[in-house]
Amino acid sequence: MRGHGAASLGDPNNKWTQIKDLIRKNKIGILALQETHSNPQYIESVNDLYKHTLHVVNSANPERPNAHGVALVINKRLLPTDEMQTWPLIPGRAILARIRWHKDNYLNILAVYAPNDPTQNATFWLAVHTQIAELGLTKPDITLGDFNLVEDAIDRLPSHSDQRTATDNLQYMIRDYELNDGWRVTNPDSLAFTFGLNNIGSKSRIDRIYVTKTLLDTAQDWKITHSDNVNTDHQLISVKLSNKNVPYVGPGRWNMPKLLLQDKEVIEFIQEKGLNLEQNTAAALRQRTSENNPQRLFREFKIELTTKLRQRARIAVPKIEATIRKLQTNLDTLLQKGMTLRNDQDELSIALIQ
Repeated sequence: MRGHGAASLGDPNNKWTQIKDLIRKNKIGILALQETHSNPQYIESVNDLYKHTLHVVNSANPERPNAHGVALVINKRLLPTDEMQTWPLIPGRAILARIRWHKDNYLNILAVYAPNDPTQNATFWLAVHTQIAELGLTKPDITLGDFNLVEDAIDRLPSHSDQRTATDNLQYMIRDYELNDGWRVTNPDSLAFTFGLNNIGSKSRIDRIYVTKTLLDTAQDWKITHSDNVNTDHQLISVKLSNKNVPYVGPGRWNMPKLLLQDKEVIEFIQEKGLNLEQNTAAALRQRTSENNPQRLFREFKIELTTKLRQRARIAVPKIEATIRKLQTNLDTLLQKGMTLRNDQDELSIALIQ
């Protein structure tokens, strides 16, 4: 996150405004943030401003509240927060939350922002593990955030291993909690990175989500994507978790893809049909019948418009998706070449695609 920025709370350029839009747009239930750089008073203001949609629990460094900081943001439209419990295990670095998922099902979520220094990183995992045990807390079902280290050399470019002690301490905690790096399990041989120096040069997959085997069995759509809402130097990592005990919910009503708002043919169609509707409605009000009245005319207009939008969506959406797939394929090809085989033009192409 790199702080909330200079813009005042509620301003479109404020990070919390961008986060609110990100959560709404992507229908995110729980979002973990690092480098929040916020004191308790500021977070209280955030919660007050977005009290109907978001609930933020933040752990700040009491000695340096404008540095570090780790938080969990709950989408109140999707999850209840009235029974939520939180424990700031390591101020500014680790926070554990227990939240009701569905009826009697709860999720224990550990959000972390590990130190970058290898020695401090190694100590951090022991401290988190010890705190959870000493407080008698339930082991986390999900551990996620910025780990500032990788478990395997494949997750760094150029490829290299991290300090052994730090890696061992993290793996000891992960094994004890019986957690799995879901993205790596799903993509055992793929190269993808969540952080890089302006997307050029060294890269790493230091941002990860670990889940239990039970959650992994029903998890879908492990993704590493660019966040077009929030100004950050990290990629957005995400996963969809399904509760096996929840009844099936259908896809809901059909929605028009937003890209059609820029479609010239659709705009002209709406203008033409809208003017016709306006004229026919005025005439129907002067001489109303059971067959010719504003309600029937509006219904016919909606049917015509929906039919046209569906037709255009079947043409426009596949084109956009094909473009995205082509870009992703090109990016994967460039990444697979490896650092020693790529030239400056390749590096520039990677940055432009991302």
